[in-house]
Amino acid sequence: MGFSLFELSRLLGRKAALYTFQHGPLVERFNSTDRDLTLGGDLYKAARGISHSPIRDTASSGKAQVTITMPALLDPAATDVPPTQVLLGWWRPYPPSTRVFVSIATTHLGDPDEEIQEEWSGRVLAPSFKDVEMTLTCDPSRSNARTAGRAKRISRNCGVALYSQGYMQCNLDPEPIAVAATVVSIDGGDVTIALAGDPPRPLAPGPIEWLDGEDLQAAEVLSIAGNVLTLDDASGLAVDDAVTVYTEPLWFLAELSADAVGLTLTAPEFGASPFGLEGGLIRWTRDNGLLESRNILAHLGTSITIDYGAPDLLAGRVLRTYWGCPHNLDACTARGNDRNYPAFKYLPVDSPMGRSQAWG
Repeated sequence: MGFSLFELSRLLGRKAALYTFQHGPLVERFNSTDRDLTLGGDLYKAARGISHSPIRDTASSGKAQVTITMPALLDPAATDVPPTQVLLGWWRPYPPSTRVFVSIATTHLGDPDEEIQEEWSGRVLAPSFKDVEMTLTCDPSRSNARTAGRAKRISRNCGVALYSQGYMQCNLDPEPIAVAATVVSIDGGDVTIALAGDPPRPLAPGPIEWLDGEDLQAAEVLSIAGNVLTLDDASGLAVDDAVTVYTEPLWFLAELSADAVGLTLTAPEFGASPFGLEGGLIRWTRDNGLLESRNILAHLGTSITIDYGAPDLLAGRVLRTYWGCPHNLDACTARGNDRNYPAFKYLPVDSPMGRSQAWG
């Protein structure tokens, strides 16, 4: 029997709500009945007490929001916890650094076709907590609203977010950048190349790639001296081969030498950074596969201060650490990104119209 017939039936329809929460690679599914349901190969765990507010089809963003209420115990010593308790850990004691998406669907118990109708989807804006209950306020938009905001101020210093991409943004790529080159000569494992153009950053040890017919081949660059690359195996290369090499990334790996003390992290690699880390960020992958990131608020020697903590910032944790930037032309030039500098670097120091409090 089709889903629509169950909907119209006075006696056979037994509707159940299905909730799917996704946080990066983590997915949790629940249903509003007292039994587990397996639909389409996915298990929806029984979660009696979960419910949502009415779904409205409206152009008003506030009225289109949906609240989802579910059992969740704030007492850390509680033993008999509901299945939805796992979601509490997504927001407490630390909020997630990436968005949590949610979808609401319905099905009918006893439907042999196991048909599912999605009714709503969006993202979680904010949670609220009571002793035995958690409420999630959700918005149907999966991206930030495009609001006008404050007009951009004319300034000599950069006012855009570091590593932001797009028109009039930073456009500094923190990852290794591919650079085309041609093999000039080969002497054992030493390969001399001619670059097709000036790379935005110095080349770095790592992969070198080329095509052998239609097959992609690769070797490892062990060291670099000018345009001479020392490879682990140059046997597949020939003179005049077109190759791809890569520049240095704008990040490095740092291993914490001690557990986090408050919001302060310590690693010897922080002290060896060629640029300051204030305004940069750290990223790492948790044991459950979730990618976490934190902003760096301050940097002094081998220590940094981040915006908020995490339970697994312990000694031995390896962090991918991205350089910061003081948002001026000198810093942009040092990072090979002066062509994308979004501020007004030729703005005069003094107002040509006389004294003005708004100038500069």
